[in-house]
Amino acid sequence: MSVSTISPTTESLSAAVESYCGPLKPYSVVLSSKRPVPWRAAWATGPEQPDLQTATAPVCAGEFVGVLTLTCAAHEASAAVLARGLAVLLERELAWQQQQASLQTSHDQLSALLQATPLALYSLTLEGLVKHWNTAAEQTLGLPRADVVGQKLEDAQLNAAFAALRHNLKSGQTPITQQINQLRPDGTARMLELKAAPFSEGAQLLGLVGVARELTADEQRLRLAEQQRSLLESVLAFANDSVLITEAEPSDAPGPRILYANEAFTRTTGYTLDEVLVGHLP
Repeated sequence: MSVSTISPTTESLSAAVESYCGPLKPYSVVLSSKRPVPWRAAWATGPEQPDLQTATAPVCAGEFVGVLTLTCAAHEASAAVLARGLAVLLERELAWQQQQASLQTSHDQLSALLQATPLALYSLTLEGLVKHWNTAAEQTLGLPRADVVGQKLEDAQLNAAFAALRHNLKSGQTPITQQINQLRPDGTARMLELKAAPFSEGAQLLGLVGVARELTADEQRLRLAEQQRSLLESVLAFANDSVLITEAEPSDAPGPRILYANEAFTRTTGYTLDEVLVGHLP
């Protein structure tokens, strides 16, 4: 696949021409092309002299195909060599410009894609400066992009959540997730989930990129139930009294299946936790 060319300008190539042709004064240079579009640029310095030599050389860089004409005070053979040398220099300059244009085009396309995606995307530096904040992030997190990009978040709740994400990132903890409980303007509650991943340059950690989303009502109820179960298990695990939880009704013989036993139960009875949970006690 060919690299998309740009329309060069006289100014964009002047430095290369002047640095190369400086010792050749007086000189004149004409660069013309019909591909990808008709184009012509000319440079000249010093008074014209009758003994100047003229030589041409092809210039090809990506889609740019043209002809360089160099006129300078040199022997005929030397002029041809000089013309080819300048052509190579300009080919490199044109190729570099095309590469920069291609990178800029790719960057613009990616930025447009990130802005158009329905996912709320963001990125922050390790210091907490917002680098990217797309349209969906504006809607989900409630902060306009213009107010946050290049700055630290002023929203205390979000700032604390992102600080926790950065801390987990630096310490290598996984998963890198934070949840926030917020009130909507109408007073109803909602829960936000922030997920993040590291982005690096080589071995250097630069910051985090992530996705934000609002959990559905069913997901919120499930998360709340999981938190309550985890809290209950923590309380029962450290209780001094023996706790044994079984099925309300036996699903098969010889009796109800054991679902949970705490450490106090295993100490009191002498059964290991594995023995308790494999099935039924005698």
